[in-house]
Amino acid sequence: MEPSFLFPNVNPPARNKVQMQKRKIRQSLFRVIYIWHKNGTGFWAWIAEKNCMYINGYKWNGHNWVKFRMSLNSISDFKEL
Repeated sequence: MEPSFLFPNVNPPARNKVQMQKRKIRQSLFRVIYIWHKNGTGFWAWIAEKNCMYINGYKWNGHNWVKFRMSLNSISDFKEL
């Protein structure tokens, strides 16, 4: 099922931006956010859980929301919708 809205364009963070603080992602639980992976790729996600090492939730693959788990250390930055 596709979302009933279009995602806005999101630009990647500046290279010299301060490393994101892991605690801040907790404020984004149960919200749609855009995550930039340290390898430069990015995706939309809905975070359902955060512990000291991982986030769990659903990510948008262009067609569906699929479950995912990601290490906090692999996140370069994130931005709320």
